[in-house]
Amino acid sequence: MLEELKERVCSGNKDLERYGLVIFTRGNLSEIDFEKKVVGIKPSRSPSKP
Repeated sequence: MLEELKERVCSGNKDLERYGLVIFTRGNLSEIDFEKKVVGIKPSRSPSKP
């Protein structure tokens, strides 16, 4: 399940740049799984990789 969360966050961050919502890596998307009490975050200024 953690791998799926990481994949969704990675994919979402790639979509931000693809749709022109951010420039390069300035911006990010995160996801919270309240049941498992985990947060998937792409640190700012890092490549969009899982």
